[in-house]
Amino acid sequence: MKYFLAITLLVGFALLTSTTSGLAFQQFSTLQDYEESTGLTVSSFYEAPMLQERVSAGELPPLAERLPLEPVIVQPWEEVGTYGGTITTAASGPTWGGGDDWQLRAQFLFALRPDMTTVVPNIAKAWEWSEDLEVLTIHLREGLKWSDGHPFTTDDVMFWYESIMGNEDLTPSKPVFLSPGGEFLDIEQVDAYTFKMRFAVPFAPIVNMIAVGQVEPYAPKHYLSQFHVDYNPDVVTLAGERGYETWYELFGYHNSWNFGQQQQDVNRPCLYAWKLADIDTAGNKYFVRNPYYWKVDTEGNQLPYADQQIRTVVESVDVIALQVMGGELTAAGQFLSLEDFPLYKEGEERGGYRVMLWDGSLGSNVRYTFNLTHNDPVLREAFNDIRFRQAMSLAIDRNEINETFLFGLATERQATATPETRFYEQWMGEYYAEYDPERANALLDEMGLEWDHGRQFRVLPDGRTFEITVAVVPGLLREQVSSLVKDYWEDVGISVTVRTMDMTLNTERRIANELDVLPWNQSNASEFGMYTEVARMSPAGPDSAIAGWANWRNSGGELGEEPPEEARRAYELLDAWQLTLPGTEEYLELGREFLTLSVQNLWHIGTVGLSPQPVIIRNDVGNAPHEGIWGWEYRRFLPYGADQWYFKQ
Repeated sequence: MKYFLAITLLVGFALLTSTTSGLAFQQFSTLQDYEESTGLTVSSFYEAPMLQERVSAGELPPLAERLPLEPVIVQPWEEVGTYGGTITTAASGPTWGGGDDWQLRAQFLFALRPDMTTVVPNIAKAWEWSEDLEVLTIHLREGLKWSDGHPFTTDDVMFWYESIMGNEDLTPSKPVFLSPGGEFLDIEQVDAYTFKMRFAVPFAPIVNMIAVGQVEPYAPKHYLSQFHVDYNPDVVTLAGERGYETWYELFGYHNSWNFGQQQQDVNRPCLYAWKLADIDTAGNKYFVRNPYYWKVDTEGNQLPYADQQIRTVVESVDVIALQVMGGELTAAGQFLSLEDFPLYKEGEERGGYRVMLWDGSLGSNVRYTFNLTHNDPVLREAFNDIRFRQAMSLAIDRNEINETFLFGLATERQATATPETRFYEQWMGEYYAEYDPERANALLDEMGLEWDHGRQFRVLPDGRTFEITVAVVPGLLREQVSSLVKDYWEDVGISVTVRTMDMTLNTERRIANELDVLPWNQSNASEFGMYTEVARMSPAGPDSAIAGWANWRNSGGELGEEPPEEARRAYELLDAWQLTLPGTEEYLELGREFLTLSVQNLWHIGTVGLSPQPVIIRNDVGNAPHEGIWGWEYRRFLPYGADQWYFKQ
């Protein structure tokens, strides 16, 4: 069964085909696919001048030896571009690994197209499913190479599977999302360019997961094996000489590469359009074109068009806004705020850019999650009382948040799925989302939370003032909204401290179960997002303060704290839903039951959502989109093909 037939029938909301999608920007897996679809041919290949110079100097082999036997053919958005220039982005702090730069560089085995429904071959040449949808066979491109010129083969897949995922020091707990049916996936190496992923149950979501980089099932064996105890008997000594206590800490440093891990080793090979070349003392990162990149345009020009990419580090998101308006950044989106849209718009002509409002896919721009596994037993008891969470939700004036920060363009709603999700019901967005401080006070009174003598704050059962800390990572309206939420909650007697901390500290404290309440955004709220990364909508996903449940879930019950029945049921529903044929009645019933549980338990308290997202791209950039969908589940800029962006003369 061919992959484009099997998956089209299976995934109703994500038609995974290798044919054209009706968009100007298209991608063809092979020369034959391109010729059959268009009647055109690509007979010769060309490269950037900077690479021609390196070939002439004997530093690189000729282009014909660097491309795979069957390169990907890209039809640009508007026209064939020209070589040269630098794409510049910015991030607020060096710990932000998921900024615009990664989304502009990354490439995976499969690729999601800009229609946000079509998945096509990418690093992989093709795939096919078994009839029972339990075995996915993936075919790699013969002759494809890592950025250092070493062949990319299934040896790299098996190294990831056996030596990284299979090593208890490196992977003490297997990822839950790769263990459908309770069994971790099995990988079989068929030959140098073919491997099979086997699952205990039908598992169609893996295609979408791979397309957005939720899993990259390979690693450069030829490079990383020198830091692995199974391949280098002297690695423990080497780790000590380099200041690491264990070999696996040394390995982790050299293996870190993607959006969540912040690559530090400039020598680690990649398969991306640009490879990391340097990191300066300020944390700015400099990427240069990958000379072994495996895509060409319709005239045979090797991509990418831009020579370099620079990711600068700035002190705050406010600085990013200034850089945008000064025309210093090529593209920006993640750190832009709708609140500043008038400023961006006012500076368009002067800054030489266009500011667009893309469709947003956030279930809630800012949501609040109370730590239901709190180490303080008194706070834990209060947080776990549903009346407390109901009161905290009713105390929020969502209309004021919407008008103050989002020009009334957002929707006042609970933290739940987007309305387009087929099992979403209108009441879910409205549940305890009205502004009713009188009712909130009544619920807190009902809990027995009395006021202090001055009627300023409420008192916990042990006599302490009811005080909580909101731990805010700057950006995405979290600070601004939290300043209002502080007032709302203090109006009903809860003393609130809003404490700003960087991502690293926040993550450390979250994992250690030390947070009271964590504001984040409700991403992956679309049906596609839920299907590919269900944990984001769960009671204790990766951005949740409920660390005890998250650790239990992620360790298969070996660590953390076992959740109560309602939360366990939610996990069961998600697991079953993800394995059910999309669009069937069972699929819709499971999804509806999960959302019902999630909303009624208020594991996450929403504010406003579904707001548009400002996206800025400079006017001198060709082949860049003029409209789009901005969502983390789609990896924001990733589907829009920055490797075919070019700078107009």
